[in-house]
Amino acid sequence: MGWTSYHAQYYTKSGRVDRKRECDAYWLEGLNAGHFAVVKSSMVGATYYAAIRPLLRRTGHNDEFEAIPEAEQDVYAVIFLTQTNQRDYYNFAYKDMDETMGPEARCPVGILKCLSQTENKTALAWREKCKEYAEQVRKYRKSREKLNALPLFTWISFVADQNYGNGVVHAGDTVTIQKRCVGSRTFWSDGHYRWPSKFIPTDFTVVQ
Repeated sequence: MGWTSYHAQYYTKSGRVDRKRECDAYWLEGLNAGHFAVVKSSMVGATYYAAIRPLLRRTGHNDEFEAIPEAEQDVYAVIFLTQTNQRDYYNFAYKDMDETMGPEARCPVGILKCLSQTENKTALAWREKCKEYAEQVRKYRKSREKLNALPLFTWISFVADQNYGNGVVHAGDTVTIQKRCVGSRTFWSDGHYRWPSKFIPTDFTVVQ
């Protein structure tokens, strides 16, 4: 599917397009009103993820619909890439996909837990990638909390996962750095260069 653009209906208090409400409205309003339920939805950056439950289905006669029995209401994942342009009348755009298309795999675990079982291999692989990404995010967050809690002058070491400083450090090199401070600001240093915490991998080791 390509991109669809239109003038947004929903805005935040700061005047920006409310991407989540716009995407929820796609399922709950207009021609889709009464056809779907949004079980759970969330924005991850500019990408909308949602667990959607169809409530109606076509009967095959003159575009008529019938209610789907609750036991047959399977929940699946949908993904909308979104863009906004405050200077254009058509200030909101989206590109819709579902989990069987192998889209961006950063869906929150809370939404994954709402989904029905599936045998679609692409959807299953996508769900697994989302879980792996969520685990990486969890590990990164925990490691940042640990870094922040370490006292000043603590030394840590890790193996660089990429090249840094135009060849000063190469992927595979062992790096040892110390937590220091200037005034109230803390930083990590190897004695020559400062290391932003984002460059410190999650599997660092505290040097005793």
